[in-house]
Amino acid sequence: SSDGRQGKAICMAKRLRKAIDADALLGRGAALFVLCSVPADAAECEQLLCRGQFTLQITGVLGASGEDPEICYERLVAAAAPGSALQLWFGEDYWKAFGAARRRQLESLSDDAQDSLADGEVVSGEMLELRVLERLMRECYVDEQRCEEELKI
Repeated sequence: SSDGRQGKAICMAKRLRKAIDADALLGRGAALFVLCSVPADAAECEQLLCRGQFTLQITGVLGASGEDPEICYERLVAAAAPGSALQLWFGEDYWKAFGAARRRQLESLSDDAQDSLADGEVVSGEMLELRVLERLMRECYVDEQRCEEELKI
């Protein structure tokens, strides 16, 4: 469709083609994709990138994608010019650390669960506070990374 969407998957080829054309006219161009799922037209994007020397930066963020987008992102970056990069805010290391943290949290909660159930409390207030703190820390980390990138430019 005209807004770049096919169903729920986003189409990036049209936008990428515009960026590559601008790069051909002006030089030293690059594109930054912040994605959480595989673009609907990933094969077309890969073909566009194979044709020239266009730098592509992809930042993969955690989303609700039914398929693992990491493989697609790696193919797109490999097809792009040297200097292209892929940064993932999820992946195997992320999920291992996430699982270990949740396991520890579950173990500590299961010990406290017996005490809480006796008091009639189903969800501990401490759990909600932990989620708020986790979100704040994640937002601070993202802001820190953004500032570091701005300073590098």
